[in-house]
Amino acid sequence: MPTDVYLSGHRYEVFDYEADSSGFHGTAYIDRETNEIIVAYRGTDPDFKHHPLTAARDIGADYTMVRDRLNPQEKAARDFTARVIDTAKANGISLDHVTLVGHSLGGALVEIESSKFNLPGITFNSYGAVDLGYGLPEGGDRVTNYVMAGDPVSAASHHHGQMVALASDQDVERLRGARYLDAPADGIAPNPLLAMSLGDHSITWFIGPNSVLKPENMAQAMRNYAQSKPAIDHFRGDVYDSRAELALALNITEHLNLEST
Repeated sequence: MPTDVYLSGHRYEVFDYEADSSGFHGTAYIDRETNEIIVAYRGTDPDFKHHPLTAARDIGADYTMVRDRLNPQEKAARDFTARVIDTAKANGISLDHVTLVGHSLGGALVEIESSKFNLPGITFNSYGAVDLGYGLPEGGDRVTNYVMAGDPVSAASHHHGQMVALASDQDVERLRGARYLDAPADGIAPNPLLAMSLGDHSITWFIGPNSVLKPENMAQAMRNYAQSKPAIDHFRGDVYDSRAELALALNITEHLNLEST
């Protein structure tokens, strides 16, 4: 069971909590002074050592999003969000006070549930929900999606909401080494595997004293992106195309396996 947290000097109490067999974990927090409610959907847990069952379920959910264009945790997220909304209304709290947040797999849920319930959302390195089978349009202004330039997960699918792309100095150097930036005209194609960074996917970029969201850090990260935008967009487009090709291959393999049984 989650505990109360402190954000920017404000205490947020646990307002509601849900975890189910799909691997979904959601926690709603409330600031009792302002009645602000934050609904947080947990992202993929890669910790097989300490949480083997949860990690396996989350990776299964990620696989299903790529192959079947569905998020198996969506119904649990929808039901939990509806319950939080009902409880908020019963306590006289306006929906203007409710915000959805999530990282990675949880960010995809934010994009979906924001559209369903018309709530504002914030995501961090989300797997974009536009290419899932929920009919979401690309763009919009209800969700803000923060992404690190070298993160392959957020590059793999288009996003519902506005994008805020951020690039570290290391991202720019990897782009250069991968031949997306300042490459000689020798006909050798850029290599997305050299440009991507699994470390860029970590939530640690966005929390703590060195958070990229601190004004001075964010200003530099946005400048880095602006100065290398064509190269970054080229790289992220290559990751998107590779994910689409992988999804097609997985579906063909599944179809062949079914035919052989």
